[in-house]
Formats: sequence, C-alpha cells, structure tokens
Amino acid sequence: LVGTVPDSFMRADMPFDQIREDIHRDRAMWLSHMWANTDTGTDQLMRTWLQLHDGYIFASGYYVHDSEVQAVVDEAIRKYKASGTAAFDEISGMATGAHHPFVLNAATAQPVAYGATISANSLSDAFLSGATKPYAQIIADLNQDGHTWVSYVFASPDARTQQHQRTWLQLHDGYIFGSGYHLPDSRVQSLVEGAVLLHQSHGEEAFDIITPERPAYTDALYPFVLNSTTLATTAHGAFPDKIGAVPVTSLLQGDRPWPQIEEELRVDGSAWVSYVFTNPDTRTDQLKRAYLQLHDGYIFASGYYLPDARVQSVVDEVVSAYRSLGTESFDILKSGADLVEDPIYATILGVDGTILANGAPTPAISKAQGLAVERDRSPLLIYGDLIRDGHVWVEDINLHPITLTEQIRRTWLFLYDDYIFSSGYFHADSEVQSQVDRAVFLYVTHGQAAFDMITPDQAVDEQAALYPFVMDFVTSETVAHGAYPHLIGEVPTLSLHQGAKTWPQIQEELLAHGGTWTSYIFTNPDTDTGQDKRTWLYLHDGHVFASGYYIEDAQVQALVRNAIHLYNVYPTTAFEQIDAVADEEAVQLYTFVIDPETLEIKAQGTGPEGSGTDLAALTSADRTIDEILAALDGTSGTWSEYNAVNPLTGETEPKRSWLSMHDGYIFGVGYYNP
Repeated sequence: LVGTVPDSFMRADMPFDQIREDIHRDRAMWLSHMWANTDTGTDQLMRTWLQLHDGYIFASGYYVHDSEVQAVVDEAIRKYKASGTAAFDEISGMATGAHHPFVLNAATAQPVAYGATISANSLSDAFLSGATKPYAQIIADLNQDGHTWVSYVFASPDARTQQHQRTWLQLHDGYIFGSGYHLPDSRVQSLVEGAVLLHQSHGEEAFDIITPERPAYTDALYPFVLNSTTLATTAHGAFPDKIGAVPVTSLLQGDRPWPQIEEELRVDGSAWVSYVFTNPDTRTDQLKRAYLQLHDGYIFASGYYLPDARVQSVVDEVVSAYRSLGTESFDILKSGADLVEDPIYATILGVDGTILANGAPTPAISKAQGLAVERDRSPLLIYGDLIRDGHVWVEDINLHPITLTEQIRRTWLFLYDDYIFSSGYFHADSEVQSQVDRAVFLYVTHGQAAFDMITPDQAVDEQAALYPFVMDFVTSETVAHGAYPHLIGEVPTLSLHQGAKTWPQIQEELLAHGGTWTSYIFTNPDTDTGQDKRTWLYLHDGHVFASGYYIEDAQVQALVRNAIHLYNVYPTTAFEQIDAVADEEAVQLYTFVIDPETLEIKAQGTGPEGSGTDLAALTSADRTIDEILAALDGTSGTWSEYNAVNPLTGETEPKRSWLSMHDGYIFGVGYYNP
C-alpha cells in the first residue's frame, strides 16, 4: 500500500476531497470507511481517527463489528464484578442485537452462563474440539494476554444453520467471558454499511454505481436499495430489471408481516428478515437472510443464501478439525460416512484432485466410480481462482447420495495447507426447501387464509411439478395443496404413507429435528403418471408444510447442465463428444442439441441404432415454437412434451424433455412415458 491512496478512503462517509479539506482545516477528524479485516478475510466498517502533523496524516482505527462484541463482554464482566456468580443468570438473559454473551469455567470449558438458544454441550465442544486452535493454546493465550480472538463453527439460531463465528474471549477471575458474531451476518452487514457510505459520499449517483448494466451472475454478495415510502427498488446489485419494482412476492412475504418489519426499522434503524428470492448463481429460488438498514429515506439491504452458508460452514468445520488433529481428521470424516442421511457432506482432496477423505454414504461412493463429472469451467480456471482467492464456488454434476441419480450441485472449494476442502448442496433439494419456507412465511403473515392462497381453484397440469402442500401433524389430513385441490381433506394413505418412512417415523423425526426427508410415488401433474418423488417436510404450528421434486425431472435437468458445462469447457469438440455416445449402447436419457434458427440437430447421443431426431421437441410439441422460445428467454429452461421413438424399444412414445438455451443453442434431455 506504500505510495498509494487507500482505496477504502474512497468508500467513506464523505468524498475524498472533503476528507482532505476537513483534515487540513481541523488538523484531526473521525472517519467511517470500509477496510479489509485480515482476520475474517472480508471488508468491514472501520472507524478511524486521523491526525495531520508535519505534512503527514497519522491514523488508527477499530472494526465496528469487533468493537460491538468486545463491548458485550465488557458489560458481562461489569455485571460479574458487581454481583459475583449471582450475575450468571442475568448474563444468560443478555442480548445486544445478535450478540449473546456466555461464560465458561476456564478449567473445564463447561458453560456457567449462556443464552437460552445455546446448547451447553455444543458450546463446550466448540472450544474443546472445533476451534481454530486447541483449547490448551486458547488458555495459554488468555493467561499471557488476558484476552484473545478465536473462530469456530457454531449454530446460528436466527439462520437455523451452523456458521463460522468469530468470538472475543476475556479471562477474569477463573472464568472466560465471551461473545461473537457470525461471519455470514457480518459480510452482508458490511455490504449494507458500505452502500450507505457510498450514498453519503455520492448521493443518488450511488444507485447507478451499485446497479450493473446487465444481470450479475457472480459469486459475490450484492446490495440493493428500496425507497422506504413506496418500497420501489432504486438500486440492485444483481438484477437491474428489478429497478422500479416492489418486492411483493419476496421481501414483503418474509418471515413476519411487513408492517412489523417497518416498525423495527423505525425504532431500531435496522432489522433482519428471511424470505425466498432467486439466487443468481443457481437460477433457483432459495431462502435468504437479509440485513436492512434505514437511512435518509431509503432501505439499504443485502443478504446471503442459507444453502450457501450451510455448506461453507461444513467446510469450515472440517478445516477446523484438520487444524486441531491434522490428517487424523481424515479418518474421522471417512468413518462417519455410513451414518449420513443428509445429502450435504464434506470431501477432502489433494491439489492433484485425488480424493483423500469422503463423507458421502458408501453406496454413493461406490456407484460414483467412473462417473463423468463436468464442471462449469475448466480445472485450470478453478485452480487459478483457488490460488488467487483461496476459495471458489463451482457448479458440477454429481451423484446424489440418497437418490443415487445425477443432479446439479453447487460446490464450495476451500484451499488450505495444500488440501482442497469441499462441500456442496443439490439444487433440487434447496429449491423444494425454499417452496416450504415460502409457504410457512405465508402462514405466519396470513394465518390459515394462506391455505387458500396455496391451493388453486382447479388442478394445475402445466409446468407445475414444484408445489407446496400442507397437512395436519396429528392426522396427516391435507389442508392445502398447490396442484390438486380435490385432495383437501384427504389422508395420503396410498402415497406418502407408503413411502420410504412410515407416518409415525416421520412424526418422530419432525418432533426431534423440525424437518425431515422422505420419498414415495406420486402423480406428476405435468405427465399425469406416478413417479418417484423426494419430499421435504417441516413442522410449524401443528402443521406439516411440505414440497418435493420428481427424481427423474431433476436427473434430466442435471444431464442438460452437464452438456452445457461440456460445451463451455470444450466448445469446439463438445458436439462430437455428445455424438460419440451413438457408438456405445442405446440409452433412454440422451442429450440432443438444436439450432433454433435453422431447426438443425447439431448433436444427438441416441445410441448406435438412433431414432431420427428430437426436432419434435420444437416442431411437434405441446406448444408452438414461438411459445417455447419465449419460455426459454432469460430462464434456466422449460419443459417440452411430444412423441418420439424410444431407442430402447423402437416404439413411438410420449416424451418429456427439459430444454435450456445456451449460446444460441437449445440443449435437451428427456425421458419416455410409455
């Protein structure tokens, strides 16, 4: 930085020219600005004292987020000094915003004061085995300095996920007083604070700076701004087409009524809210946790997607275990593989890509041998990003450990000590969980009137394979259904009750964990045939909110993405590689590529005997070509239904194909419904 003007002074609460003018006039001043916190790897709000002397500006500052949790610890110690151990009950009830203090017995690491949402055992385990440094080192640092920072993975009750937490510890009278903040929360707060500073220094020009010219499909978090009176969007860091729009079906349908959120903003100046919105990187709806701040007639906001945060925390936890135990942690990860029902698991690789430890269930590992996996860019580019940034998101096609079918996955890679730690989530899983979240939020806002909002007037039979439904927890009677209104009042004895889990087992898991997965056969409204369905169920207020996806649908969508990834990495040979499948055995699920301008088949992997072409996906489908092209414009894809020859049977059969437009070509894969 020597010889340069600090970039962060360009992201301050006043223009740089005004900073220079004020410092020369007053000789000293306070400045709020963004600055990189090397301990968290993120930019954070910093408050800095500047003093002019002999032609130089001397400066020092503190990070506001760090200072806030240090103040919480100071207050807890003050209470202890005043009341002794009697203060522990009062400390357990303390909460300053999202910051909760706790107290540990330094000798045993056992909690003696902690918030009601914290598990005593999990808090102790976080320090004894999950922190970024061994507990003995934590004690040594506290004995030497009286205080220290430590990071570990811990539950965020507000986000309902495990998250990386940065915690301030202070040793006093044989007790460790602590408080911390979760890094995902801190990151989006910093984005909001940076956007507010930008507005303070640039006025409404800041809105143009925030908003890109075209949709931003990047891995970065982004801010957005609403007019606090009209709620119209005035700036958006990912979707410029949202300018002027009111977020009626997203932010205004959050985890509590909007008037309540407005009141919190009026009283406190800020608020957290959860709602469902499109993740620009996955092109699917996901649960989002957002921070809102009221400033100068505008609501500045930013949020993170919960599925992203969850897999990042899985990686953080595995990295922490490696820091404490070294390569012994690899064996622990592998030994727990058979116990995993959750499709989110960790994998550890060498820098050459060799798998060193895999937390996936054994059946998935064995079936995955030899599976051709394509990612959204070449390995060279991925490794370049890892070396430059230390971490990267990739989209790949991977075997789902529960359904044992190929699905689209979003994967987080983290480079540490020459190992690549990774975890990911499957798009289809997160999308139906978001359907459930949206239904729960509707119920929170509208009560049982939400059931009528969920249920259509008549059965939906077009592009409707993803929908929520609601059941009574005790009786399993259907009270709302997003596809089949005639099922209201019915008990799913021939579908959900006949699935992978019995209803009593589902009830038990819902009471224990709040949510659970199951699978069963149910009618797909798009095909009017029974298909395997994977469903997420969530217990709330005596009702079971649920949504599922049809496994074969998710599989063909993954194969389409796989072909697009192949094209992105090998643009000159991808079509030849797709055609090469025709030299192998015939398969039902094959890829085809169509040029919509010339109606020419560019590639088709039907098998050695072939079956003509899949031009019928456009020319003889359930909709016109123009309607299909319109549905493909700006979306991840659309379904097309038509008749085609099944290469396995030689018969003409109904076919359902997923189509996706990419680089001027339509990529498709479908399955047959004889």
